[in-house]
Amino acid sequence: MSDYFATLKMQQGRLKQAMLNAGLNTAVSLSKASGVRGETIGEYLNFKRSPVEKKSGKYRESIQKICNALNSLPEDLFPQHLHHEVATKKISQFVDDSRL
Repeated sequence: MSDYFATLKMQQGRLKQAMLNAGLNTAVSLSKASGVRGETIGEYLNFKRSPVEKKSGKYRESIQKICNALNSLPEDLFPQHLHHEVATKKISQFVDDSRL
């Protein structure tokens, strides 16, 4: 029997790091800096929306605005292996002392 039950919450790490580097700690603060709705930014952070259009394969206009606000290139924050959506952003499991 384990003494610990842990839950890991995932977010898009490249985007989150760029936000923190720019002093923007929340989706709301990035929204104000970029002009992109906070809900949309949240969807990108939480893998609920792909950064590219399905038909064209091009980065969405909102991604361009976000990248402009963060002085970053879309391919740096959203490389191809991060163009997917994720069904769940949480992983939970029992852990023991050796894994802490």
